[in-house]
Amino acid sequence: MIKKEQCGPLTVAAVLALTDNDYGPALGILALPGVAALALPVWLRFRVPDPARYEPRHPDTTHPKTQPSGTQRSHPATLPPAFWMYCAFTATTMIGFATFGVLSFHMVTRGAWGTARLNRHAHARHRRCHSRRILLGHLRDRCG
Repeated sequence: MIKKEQCGPLTVAAVLALTDNDYGPALGILALPGVAALALPVWLRFRVPDPARYEPRHPDTTHPKTQPSGTQRSHPATLPPAFWMYCAFTATTMIGFATFGVLSFHMVTRGAWGTARLNRHAHARHRRCHSRRILLGHLRDRCG
């Protein structure tokens, strides 16, 4: 059974097989989900130009929109340290994620690596990434 994580690499492999190892169309096909993700909000905006009309008409009494007099903040709200730790973790783990496709394209077109070696390298890289995510997720659960 194919897992959803395997759909992208399998699609690229299929396009590579159909186009005689041409990486242009193979990497271009990966842009389709991105284009769909960018087109969806635009389509929704045209479909529902006023989303407020779907909100309930009664006023919300649990979250007052105005603060009582004398309690205005003198400084803007800051985000908690846990948020910044998560941002640093995400940025660190995502370094180089988007550039692998560009690097692999140039390695194959210039003859530095063959397609088979590149695919083996990508598979090993994915295994390392999954192992690291499991380990870091376990540490985060333990240490907070």
